[in-house]
Amino acid sequence: MEKHLADINVRRLLLIGAMSLILLVEIVLLTQAGYHYAVDLRRQAEIENATWDVKKLERRQKERINELRWVDREKGLVAIPIDAAMERVAERRDGEPAVGR
Repeated sequence: MEKHLADINVRRLLLIGAMSLILLVEIVLLTQAGYHYAVDLRRQAEIENATWDVKKLERRQKERINELRWVDREKGLVAIPIDAAMERVAERRDGEPAVGR
């Protein structure tokens, strides 16, 4: 058995072990970097989608405040463009609407 122990090249064994450890650390670090890169890409895509949704909502809100439409046809409620509504409010005198009902 002592003869087999004498045949072991300790330097070579330590070198292979050290190289294996370095390689393992590199693999772990590269895997971690790749994961974080993928997470960042996903977050960026979510932000872009959210921004697009907000712009779409803003565009729809602007359309709604600038269109003439029925709110409740049975009750005779109509939504008028915001500019026209502001003009009517400005035209009021003594609390009476400028246009009678």
